[in-house]
Amino acid sequence: MKIRFVLLCLFVLALGCSKKNDPAPVTGCQVSSITTAFTGGGQWSQKYTYSGNSVSSLQFQVVDNTSTTTSNFTYTYDGSGRLTQVALVGTPQASDMASATITYSGTSTYPSVVKATLGDGSYNQTTYTYNSTQQVTQSVSNYFDASSNTTTSSYQTFSYPNTTTMNYSTVENYPGLPADGKASVATYEYTYDTKSNPLSGYDLVGATFSTTNNVLTYKATSHTDSGDFSSTITYTYLYNSKGYPTKKTYPFTNLDPNSTVTITYNYTNCN
Repeated sequence: MKIRFVLLCLFVLALGCSKKNDPAPVTGCQVSSITTAFTGGGQWSQKYTYSGNSVSSLQFQVVDNTSTTTSNFTYTYDGSGRLTQVALVGTPQASDMASATITYSGTSTYPSVVKATLGDGSYNQTTYTYNSTQQVTQSVSNYFDASSNTTTSSYQTFSYPNTTTMNYSTVENYPGLPADGKASVATYEYTYDTKSNPLSGYDLVGATFSTTNNVLTYKATSHTDSGDFSSTITYTYLYNSKGYPTKKTYPFTNLDPNSTVTITYNYTNCN
């Protein structure tokens, strides 16, 4: 269950709850904890502490059949209230991630570069491009592996049904850099509900962005020399009276529909 970059997904919440794309005070529900459980045992959980409307610290815990490991992180913001760093406190247990730094272009409230560094010096750095309506249109990622002293690159492009939504409909995944001109190796297609996404903001895993609403279906198509191969995952939700999900379930694999993932959300300050 130990995944080197799993902690990257936890930065979603800090950016989402600090509402950098909306300077008005937060009046919605703040996520206090998220638990992800797998059929057959094993789970991980995130518990958040807030200072006002921003996450100040995170406890990340992994539980398997034989042990429990815990890592703690602190969050740092600049004078404009923008998240600039998430840093490990003490010795890593649940993850060997050491820190992530976020930089911005001028006064923008949208990150221009996100760099996550592991304890051994390996890192993933992603640079974002936006259009005039602040929709992310491209992300370019470079991963440096300290053990082999090598860097690999990939990038994604994002499409939207209109110029006002933050719910991207299609993502194309490419190897190398945009200048290399290589063909797409995968296409991802999404549909959404009309409820509030508790992680609305930025998703730093895989250089994709969290969306305003929750994903209902996710279709992945791999493009290979032997043809295209597709699979679709359908997500099921339960919601609270404020329109935020309290539970999310989906098949762990398409090969075994009885193997499921269950994500439980708990909230505070649901005004």
